[in-house]
Amino acid sequence: MDPFLSQIAVTAITSAVSIAVGWAMGGLKGAAKERAQAKAESDRAREVARKEAAKDRETTRQILRTLLYCRLADMHRRYVVDGVPCTPAEKQEAEEVFREYHDVLGGNGSGTALYKEIMAAHVA
Repeated sequence: MDPFLSQIAVTAITSAVSIAVGWAMGGLKGAAKERAQAKAESDRAREVARKEAAKDRETTRQILRTLLYCRLADMHRRYVVDGVPCTPAEKQEAEEVFREYHDVLGGNGSGTALYKEIMAAHVA
């Protein structure tokens, strides 16, 4: 084979191999970049879901705290305001409601005042 043609063939083969390797490396880089973007999007979505779940839990806690306060207020109205005698079982219920309201859900002093007056009410 002519040395000139041989030189052209080697140059062409080297160029073709270089192009193929460059294309393959570009594909790998692109795939890695796509994976990184997908992971970042997944992480953002997971963080948004976590924040929404925390907000939902806090809303649920507020609703429960309000319901327990209403139960204490109902008991207070019955046993303190209306003067209906309070049984030991009803005082136990008031204690359980107050414990959940105050200790678990972080209820405030107005529920504490109702509870104390219920506990001081006349026992049947």
